[in-house]
Amino acid sequence: FFFFNDTATTEIYTRSIVGSVRFVQETVLLVYLIAVQAFDFDIDTTQALTTEQIKCFLAKPKGMVFRGYMYPGKVDTVGMENIKKAYEFTMEFATYMIPNVKSDPVKQAKELIEALKKAMPGHIIVIFISAEDPQLWDSNKETNREFIEDLIESLHGCIVGIIANEFGFNEIFGKDYTKLSVLPLLYVRHDGDPTSKGYKPFGGWKRPSLKQYKENQNECGAIVNLDSLIK
Repeated sequence: FFFFNDTATTEIYTRSIVGSVRFVQETVLLVYLIAVQAFDFDIDTTQALTTEQIKCFLAKPKGMVFRGYMYPGKVDTVGMENIKKAYEFTMEFATYMIPNVKSDPVKQAKELIEALKKAMPGHIIVIFISAEDPQLWDSNKETNREFIEDLIESLHGCIVGIIANEFGFNEIFGKDYTKLSVLPLLYVRHDGDPTSKGYKPFGGWKRPSLKQYKENQNECGAIVNLDSLIK
């Protein structure tokens, strides 16, 4: 995975398709995919990892995805400790957040970014937003659309991706909502197949960037989900 040095002069985000932060589709996807292409598959976990486990993942090699923000609205301290440990050895990791639509999106984004700055000073990493479980979102699709657009706007300066599956995304945002398709998609389907075979386009995504294809696997003594880069 890839993160920015916050002193970099390259401006990947200019103005917004979803507000005042427009994502430049081709540039974001190109930079993102170049950053992850060295890794055949990746792991994501909410478990506290030891330094030895992190070294084990890197020896595979595997990139890592750590939960940075958890429902109903607070920084995941376990995830931040994992990020601190991983940052001593690598830059090949990302984080994700499970936001609370009932809470202020600006506040949630600020809390996550501030925690990341403390965990890895001077850098911002890829941040995925989880939009899988309709039960964690509002029943009003317009409310959900406004919320995630405000949240993404508040995460400006970061590469932002979406974690979703077809059913959950359509229930949360509606089948006609395609604004987020300029962002990388981590598609969730636990079918054991690391390829995009069987993927049905939704949300404007013709194909995912990554796929979470297995859950609750034992890797390096930790329980993890397995993600693959869709090439």
